[in-house]
Amino acid sequence: MQRFIAIAALAAGQAYASDRCYALAFSSGDESSAYQAGVLKGLSDALGEDMADYQAISGVSGGAVNAAILANYAKGKEADAADRMVKFWEDASNSKLYKDWIGGIVTGLLYKGGLYDDSPLKSFLQTELADITPTQRWIDVGLTDVLKGEYVDFTGDQLTGDEFFNVLFAQFAQAGVFPPTAFDNTDWFDGSTIWDLDIFSVVNKCQETFTDDKITVDVILTSEKTLSTVDASNYKSLQMLWRYLQVSRYYSSMDGLLRAQFAYPNVEFRYIIAPSADLPSSIYPLNLDQSQVDTMVQMGIQDAIDAVNGGKAESENTAHFFALKNSHDERVKSKNYNEFCEMKSNGFFGENYSLLEDKNMATLFLQ
Repeated sequence: MQRFIAIAALAAGQAYASDRCYALAFSSGDESSAYQAGVLKGLSDALGEDMADYQAISGVSGGAVNAAILANYAKGKEADAADRMVKFWEDASNSKLYKDWIGGIVTGLLYKGGLYDDSPLKSFLQTELADITPTQRWIDVGLTDVLKGEYVDFTGDQLTGDEFFNVLFAQFAQAGVFPPTAFDNTDWFDGSTIWDLDIFSVVNKCQETFTDDKITVDVILTSEKTLSTVDASNYKSLQMLWRYLQVSRYYSSMDGLLRAQFAYPNVEFRYIIAPSADLPSSIYPLNLDQSQVDTMVQMGIQDAIDAVNGGKAESENTAHFFALKNSHDERVKSKNYNEFCEMKSNGFFGENYSLLEDKNMATLFLQ
């Protein structure tokens, strides 16, 4: 029934020509990226192959793994790609992907490049993704060059053989948690050290053959629309690190999204999909169980359906909420997304908000 509602909403209010470039940006995440698999599954079911036919895909950290898996599948096979992503994250949740150093965390803190030894993760990737070759669609995944302090893009022609597994292994090298990954004569951290969300690469790729008004972008975030409030008074080091990463990703993804919308005012940002509730989490890396992964997948499916049914208004509301949060607007202080939507429906923020006409945001992003 939900699928028919979504399709009816599209038929009634939206029509997309086949001569468009559809682009998809996966934000950063670790096992929370299982949520993105659910969103893709929901979108492919609701939209059908023509309007979920992503020609250009980007991803950061766990989102890069999802991007690589999607790029392995041809047009019209988005649902199969989503199922393969789900399998990856379920298998990850049932595998031990890192271990303590001899001497424990103290060794990691004082003598190693990270708190934990993640060497089992590389073996897992080499086995789990042995059947994946990201050549069916254009793909861009990014890493942080530790020595140069630069964000470096890797595209499909570079993601072959050992390089493919090195790049994906490095996507999990969170600074301080796991050691940097060494290859190509340098050391690498995951891309989210610099950039949590890469919309620019996929739009630039589409611009090679399409004008901006023929480009449609969908964005799948792993940061909740509303940053959770916590009591950190008794947090210890690992809990503080986890909270730092949560806050950093929230604002970095928000900044990347808003910045891209100002950079490409004529590009259609069709769906901006973020978790509607707190995702399962752990202060320890890569430590979720399969039931938590399945919970994220189901939330992603439902959020995708809701986004399609909400249409353009839902995407605009998300951008409006993020803009207010980003500018520290007192009206949304301590307000969650649902409360904001209720306030907006009651006319609290006025009418006909346009992100691109927001002078506060323009001051930030048009300099």
